[in-house]
Formats: sequence, structure tokens, C-alpha cells
Amino acid sequence: MKKLFKTIRAAALGLLVLGTASCCLKDIPVTGLSLSQTSLTLIEGEEAHLTVTVTPADATDPSVVWRSSDASVATVNDGLVKAVAPGTATITVSTPDGLQTASCIVTVNRQAVPVASVSLDKTSLEMTVGDEATLTATVAPADAEVKTVSWSSSDEGVATVADGKVTAVGAGSATITVTTTDGGKTATCAVTVAAPQPKELAFVKMEAERLPDMLTPRADFVLYPMANGEILAAGGHTTGFSPTSSAEYYKDGTWTALDGMTARHDMPFSVALPDGRLLIGGGCSSGGGVGQSASVDAFDPAGKTFSSFAPMFSERALTRAVAVGKNVLVSGNWYAGDGLEMWTEGADAFTSVKGVSQGRHFPYMFQTSADNAIIFGSYDTHGSNLSEIIVDRYQGDPFTPELFGDWRPAGVGANWRAADCAVGEYTYLLMLSRADVHNNRGGAVALLQGEDISLLPTDYEIPDRCEFGDIYFAGPVVADRSKSVAYAFGFNGDNANAVYYILKIEYADALSGGKAKLTMYYSDVLETFGGAYQGGIALMSDGRLMAAGGITNSNYSPYSTVYAFKPF
Repeated sequence: MKKLFKTIRAAALGLLVLGTASCCLKDIPVTGLSLSQTSLTLIEGEEAHLTVTVTPADATDPSVVWRSSDASVATVNDGLVKAVAPGTATITVSTPDGLQTASCIVTVNRQAVPVASVSLDKTSLEMTVGDEATLTATVAPADAEVKTVSWSSSDEGVATVADGKVTAVGAGSATITVTTTDGGKTATCAVTVAAPQPKELAFVKMEAERLPDMLTPRADFVLYPMANGEILAAGGHTTGFSPTSSAEYYKDGTWTALDGMTARHDMPFSVALPDGRLLIGGGCSSGGGVGQSASVDAFDPAGKTFSSFAPMFSERALTRAVAVGKNVLVSGNWYAGDGLEMWTEGADAFTSVKGVSQGRHFPYMFQTSADNAIIFGSYDTHGSNLSEIIVDRYQGDPFTPELFGDWRPAGVGANWRAADCAVGEYTYLLMLSRADVHNNRGGAVALLQGEDISLLPTDYEIPDRCEFGDIYFAGPVVADRSKSVAYAFGFNGDNANAVYYILKIEYADALSGGKAKLTMYYSDVLETFGGAYQGGIALMSDGRLMAAGGITNSNYSPYSTVYAFKPF
């Protein structure tokens, strides 16, 4: 009995303790909810899991309720979000009593449609240089997500493309390719570009006024326009193919004789010095175009007087000179050795500088920088065509321009000076003839910019024939920089019915990326005049071109005839 009483007493005490503990436990509420992400971007059909964090971690009831603001866009099940259709929905998690919430904005995008192919509206194009055409690309399927494309040309020297616009640049073939950004799908168009058809150059009749004849018939002489508008005629050979030292000048419709030069200069060089004097040097020493001379005269335009100048290192004929700074460089010879020699300011004589890669007569010489010059020509020292045109440098090694494969510098006579054909600093124009012609017939205009030699872009091709016969360019290019115009003198080659041409070159646009405008002027048939061949050409102060002297059939019978042409 005593044992039973102890057992009952112990049980009663246990119940008492248990009841006391239960009445002391408190409910711990949820004070906050947070989600692992507050925004989601999904593609329809994708899933993502959101994790909820309950604060505090020992909350009495950590259970939560999930819901979606738009189950047609996104559904949620215990934190697992499933994208249903494009749109926006808000996923909300809350405590059962709704006192604590957290949310995540879900954006559902449409399932991207990949590009399957691309096509062009044209698979081939036939174009002419200068033409433009537009290609249209179509990306399939029509609802493809990314429809952007890029364009390319297999040869941009033939055709270029930008946003489907094709521009024909040069003759040849090229493939235009369009490529999709998505998937790299391609389509192509074969482009064939033809050279432009030659356009007909306008021929305009010009006035040709007969001026008083020179006092002395002359060929292969110097005709030089002075700063005051007067024009000097000096040297050359006269009747009987005899070298002459005589000189005269034209002013106000009259030729006036000057005291002659100190030496005879037939087929000489002429070059202006920075101090205003004109050097006239070398030439054939005997009649009939024979021999050479080292003599140099200096002409002073202010006093119209000649004086002996420093002699050349070598005797020369059919030679040239160019000013390089205050110095003078000389090259070229006739039936004698060639090379470069130079007069330096204040020197008593010219000195030999270096040899040349090929001997030439009447070469072209151009200053290309403050202290350099180039030399080239089409004919050797015996008058034969050079098989290759090599350009020598005063300082530096020789080179062969690519242009001189198809074209050759046109030959010009004694009355040529680099300064006369200059259209800018170290920038010049000269006439070219086709390499397979060799006689100055027809041709093109060359643009020299420093040592770069290229074709001058022109609006028309220069013909080699017209209704009056062939067209031969037999004179130098003469530039009037005040008007951005240059002139090339030619004739039809018919001594019995001579028609003379002046090619007017309006070059300004060509120096700034455009094309030069060409106009061909022609004269009536002119008698007793050979100015286009071995005569002199000079720009007069009124803008007209003076053409004087020259020959037709024979060096033994040069003309004294003078004309003023008005190509405007």
C-alpha cells in the first residue's frame, strides 16, 4: 500500500511539472519575408525557382502561401515559377494571415523564332561604271526575331555596297553578299560592271586673230611671257636651219628687236630664276641641228638685256632645266652623253651631280619638293622611242610609275617650262599619248602631285580624231592659275589644210576629288603657220594664247607667223 502511494504521488508531480512548462511557451510571429529574386525575365516555357526567406528563422509558423497576379502569364507552385505566355505577372509570397508579403515581377518573352534563310530580289546585275542599284534582302520566316543583316563586296574596286545600295566603281566582276546576324545565313548577287561608253567631247569654234609677224622667222626657240604682259622671243633657228642669237619682244601689237644673246641657242632650255631673270642655255652649236653648247644667257626682263651666265658642266642640246629652290638642275642631250648637273646660287659654273638611268632629249623635269625633282621622257638622245619610261630622282633612286605602262608622256619642243604647267605647289599637268601610238595623237592628261603620277579625272575622253582629221597634241600644257584653267595646243597634221585645236582643261574640281571639265576649241584652216610644231606657245595678259613661228615641212623654212587664239 505504501509503494502504491509513492507511485501515485510521483505521477501527480510529473503532471504538475508538464502543465507548468506548457503554460510558459510563447508564439513567435513572422516579421518579414524576402525572395531570392525581385524580378525575373523568362522565355515562354521556361521555369525558375524562387526561394523565400522567413524572418525570424524560428518563427512559430513559417508556412507561406504563393500566388500569381496573372496565371495566364506565369504560374507558381511552392516557389517554382513557370512562364506560360508573353506578358508580365507578379509572383507574391505571404504568410497565412497575409500580414507579411514579398513579391517578384516576372516578365515573359516570346520564344525567339530563328532565321531560316535570306534571299535577294536580284541574283545578278549588269552595270556601267558610275551606275547605282539597290538590292532588297528578305529574311525568312517573316516572324524571325532578329532580322538584321550585313553587306559585303568581293571586290570594292569593281562595286561597293552599303545597306543594299550597290555602286559600280570599275570594270570587272564582283559578288555582293548579304549575311544575317542570326545564324549567318547568306545570299549573293553577281555584279558585272562595264567601262563607261566614251562620251563625245564638245567642239567649239574659236577666234584666231592674225598678229604682226615676228621680225625673224623662228623654230625651236623660247617664247616667254613677262610679268608686265610683254612677250619675249629668243634664239632657235631661222631660215636655212641656222642657229640665231637674235631676240625680240611683243608689246601693244608690235615686235621690237633686242640686242642679241651672247651665244646662239637653238633648241635650248629656259627656266626662270627666283630673282626674275630667265636663263636660256645650251642648244645646237652648228646649223642643221648639229652639235651642242655649254653657253648660258641670263635675260633681265626689267632692262630687256642679256648677259653671259655660268656655263654648264657639259655641252648640251635639246636639254631642259628646272629650278629647285634657288638652284637650277639640268638634264637631257642630243647625240651626246646625258646626266644631271646643277648650278647653285652664286656659283661660277654648273657642276656634275649624277648619272641618269636612261639618256633622253627634251625630258620633262619637275620640282617635287623643296629640295628634290624628277626627270623622265619618252625619247632617247637619238630621238628613238624608249621601250620603258623610267623616272629619275635628283635625290633618290629611280622608279617606274604604273601609269607609264599604258601611257607615254607626249613629246614637246624647246619652249617648255615646268612652271608654265604648274596648277598648284609641286602639282602639274602634262599631255599623254597611248603607249602603242608614239606620235602624240589623241591621249589623256596626266596629273603630277609630287612624285605621284596619275590620270587626271575628266568628264570626257579625249578623242584622237574628229571631222577635221586626226588630233595631235604638239605643244606644252600652259596653265592660267588665276582662272584654274589649262590649255593644250594641237593641230590636225594636215599641212595643206591646217586646223588648230586648243584643249581647255578646267581642272579645279579634279584637284578636290571631282572631274576636270574639257572643251575642245578649233580654228578655221590657217595658212602659212606652223606654231603647233616646233613653235612657241605663251599665255597673253588678256587670257588669249599666242602661237608663234614653228615649221610645217622643213626646219630650213620656219615661219614668222603669229596668231592669238581665244578659247573662251
